Amino acid sequence: FFYSADTTSKLRFGTGFGIVDLKGKLLQYRSIPYNGLHNYFFPEEMLTFDYSNFYTSVYIKQGNEAILRYNYNTQESKIYDIYNSECKDCFLIFGGMAKDPNGYLIVAHNISVPNQQDSFYRKVQVIKMDQEGNKIWTKVLGGPSTKDLHSNTCEAVYVDSKGNYYIGTTYEDRGYYYQMIVYKLDSLGNVIKEFKSKISQQLGNVYDFTELDNNSLALASASCRYALWFGESSPAITILDSSLNLKTSFLAGRYTYGVYGIVHLEKIVRANHNDGLITVFIIILNLSTLDMIALK
Repeated sequence: FFYSADTTSKLRFGTGFGIVDLKGKLLQYRSIPYNGLHNYFFPEEMLTFDYSNFYTSVYIKQGNEAILRYNYNTQESKIYDIYNSECKDCFLIFGGMAKDPNGYLIVAHNISVPNQQDSFYRKVQVIKMDQEGNKIWTKVLGGPSTKDLHSNTCEAVYVDSKGNYYIGTTYEDRGYYYQMIVYKLDSLGNVIKEFKSKISQQLGNVYDFTELDNNSLALASASCRYALWFGESSPAITILDSSLNLKTSFLAGRYTYGVYGIVHLEKIVRANHNDGLITVFIIILNLSTLDMIALK
C-alpha cells in the first residue's frame, strides 16, 4: 500500500496498491479510489491471510479511522470503520495491528479520553475483528490520568505462536517519567499478564516484537532518561521471558536529545542464525540504519 496521495487518479481521494520485486522495480500499480467526502491517503502496515485479500489501517477523517480491505484479484475494496469507544467526538490514532492463528485481526489505536485533570489524556483501545470487519470485542488499556499529565501510547501489537496477544505501550509524561507496560491478553480479551518496568530501568516505547526460543520475546524499544529541559532516548533491545519477566535490556544505538521524532524503531526480526536479531530504526534527520545485534 502506498503511503501517499494517488496521483494516477483524477480524483484527489484514494491510495494505491503495488507489487515491487526484490530489486526495487515496480511491477504493478493499481489505484484504489475513494468516492466519499474524505480520503485514505495514509495506509499503515499490511496483513494478509490468503495473499488475495490485504488489510491496512487508513485515516478517513478526524475521529474516524478504518481498516481497508483490498482484494488483489478482483480489485474490490471495503472499509471497516473504527471510532473512539470512550469519547465519540474525540480523536484516535493508529497504534498497531496483528493477525492471530484463527483468522482474526487485532487492531490497536491511541484514543483521546479528556478529563478535567488532563484534556490530552490518552488510553489504548484494542479491537478484535473478523475478516469481514465484525468486531468481536473491544478492550481499553492504560495507566491512570494524573496531575503530572501521565498518558499512554501504543505502537506495537503482536501475536505469539500460542495465540496470545501482546500490546506494547509506554506510560509517560512527555519528558520526565517513562514506564514501559506490556499487556498479555488471551483470545477473549482478558489481561492475563502485565510487565511494568521500574523507573530506574529507563524503558519507554515499544515499537515491535519478535518471538525467541522458549517463548521469550525480543522487543524493539527505546531507552528513555531525563535530561535538562527534556528527555533523551536511544534505540534499545528488551528481552522478556515467557512470564513477562525482564531478562535484559541493552542499547542498540546512542542517546540523542528529545524523545519524539528522534528515535523510532520500525522492525525487529530474528537473524538466520540462532543468536542474532536484526533491527531497523530511524534516528536523526530520518536516516535509516540497519544493524544486527548479537544476543549473549
